[in-house]
Amino acid sequence: ASGAHRDLHSVPTRRSSDLVLRSEASWDAFTVSLCANLSTGYRLLHDTDAATGVVAEGLKLVPDSQTLIEQQFVIALEQGDSDTAARLIDRIPPSRDTVFGRLQLSTNTGDWAAIEGVGETTDISAYEVNDKAYFESLTLLARCELGHVDDPRAGVAGLLQKYEDQVIVPIVLYEVARHRKDRAWAGELFQTALGRCASLNQASRLMLARIAER
Repeated sequence: ASGAHRDLHSVPTRRSSDLVLRSEASWDAFTVSLCANLSTGYRLLHDTDAATGVVAEGLKLVPDSQTLIEQQFVIALEQGDSDTAARLIDRIPPSRDTVFGRLQLSTNTGDWAAIEGVGETTDISAYEVNDKAYFESLTLLARCELGHVDDPRAGVAGLLQKYEDQVIVPIVLYEVARHRKDRAWAGELFQTALGRCASLNQASRLMLARIAER
């Protein structure tokens, strides 16, 4: 009996502080999940003000949440708030989304050198084909803008051939011709983009529509 008594008392029990910590962690996880899902829903409804508000309230409760910081960063990019996006990007762990966030942020501000830098330091071998096509098109555009490409036409032609089914390539590289005021070349790239319309997504449709308005 005495042995059984000793065994009973040797069983570790949960301290109340452990239970409190677990409860707080569970509540934080629930808060983050709820706010992230609500924010995504509002963004799908194009209600960015509501999405921003939900994320802000969530960050008051869980200020170090990477998930909510990423949500805040994406919303800032969608709203064209480059200052907020720039302030947040270094708080986000490296990922595919971080890479493309940096590219978009640098594109918004015309920082071609930063885009070239991302191109030189990023391994895209594991990316999807459409991501590779966009990444290489944007970095080629940046290098052309910086005067680091000896023959822009050859560079553009090579990328068009490499990604022959990707509409994003002629859409992005249209800017190379436009910035050189080469209307004939720009027209060729626009027609190439139209010929690849089968792979258009919503973002590409908007970009192509903007080109057509020029």
